[in-house]
Amino acid sequence: MTKTTPDVGQYVNKLHNKIRRELDVSATRNHINGAQARTLIYILVESQRRDLFQKDIEDKYSIRPSTASALLKKMTTAGFITREPLPSDNRLKRIVPTAAGRAVQPGVVADIAQLEAKLTADIAADDLETFFVVMAKMLTNLDR
Repeated sequence: MTKTTPDVGQYVNKLHNKIRRELDVSATRNHINGAQARTLIYILVESQRRDLFQKDIEDKYSIRPSTASALLKKMTTAGFITREPLPSDNRLKRIVPTAAGRAVQPGVVADIAQLEAKLTADIAADDLETFFVVMAKMLTNLDR
């Protein structure tokens, strides 16, 4: 018996790879890679509301602690963030955007907005809503 429906995992993986490549190409103009760009925007926005820690990055992007640690280390080395110990607990390191991180924000935001526009071009609002509902269900299925 042959399979006639597309392989969902394969399509999601292809989309992920294409998105990553697009972000990497556009983000290099800001001397930052795509993963760093997405993470930096999250840090810039969220750190205005509360203290951010490595665990927040892990949860936001569903990545392993070692992956988050390597990502944050590269961002620190590049000068986009610093990691400051909390006065109450030196083991906890708060993630703080630097002036260099804030300086690339306009370019990174523009790149991400351009990518979102490209991704959603010619897709009806109802179809996008369905897409998000289906993706949320798939993510929930994988958490079981």
